[in-house]
Amino acid sequence: MEILHISDIHFRIQYEKRQDGYGKMLCQMRNPLEKLDFCLEKAFSEHPGIGLVLISGDLCEDGSAADYESLRKFLESRLGTVPMEITLGNHDRKEEFRKGWMGKEEQNLPYNIDHTGGLYNHALRLEELAVLSMDSSCYGNSNGQIEEEAVQWLEEMIQKNTDLPLLLMTHHHFLDGHETMPAVSCPESLKNLIANTGISAVLCGHTHHCFAGTFLGKPYYTADCMSFYGTNLEAGLV
Repeated sequence: MEILHISDIHFRIQYEKRQDGYGKMLCQMRNPLEKLDFCLEKAFSEHPGIGLVLISGDLCEDGSAADYESLRKFLESRLGTVPMEITLGNHDRKEEFRKGWMGKEEQNLPYNIDHTGGLYNHALRLEELAVLSMDSSCYGNSNGQIEEEAVQWLEEMIQKNTDLPLLLMTHHHFLDGHETMPAVSCPESLKNLIANTGISAVLCGHTHHCFAGTFLGKPYYTADCMSFYGTNLEAGLV
């Protein structure tokens, strides 16, 4: 199976008008849906065998329910029957996400929702593999956090899917100093799961820059963004 991994769309139907700083940059940037549309068209044209799309967080930029609903409908219109798996980032507001992305009637959407301690943790099981999306997001906390409840959930999902290759997807990156940004704090219990279980690869977002390497002996990938690049020498990437 070919997999398309993208990240950090930072979508808003309309961005707040600001005269300086980060807000001004958002208002001036090109609509991320234009970039996303181009990415999807090019990817599927060059790789018609893509059978799964992964989006590793920051779907919206401090978005409302309407923003999440609009983005979901856009993606579904482009992807058709190709399954899509997502995780949340530090710019994603969980309550608005649940209202807009999942809708009021969750059972009507093709997602198996698992809420653990207020987190959005989700396991997608396909014929060839399973994707375990672990929530590292805390709205307003750029560096993220991984709670013990999430690690416990991950361990349970690994045990339930021992018959398939496993991909672990989370928003925040694990490598210290990657693109000048601090790595998310990684509990020893999580390191043990990554190093010593059937997890085949780790996929992240957050840095807005693509990267391929290894983490604890497993293939490790950070996806490019669909919104903006930038380096803040004092605070790191936004």
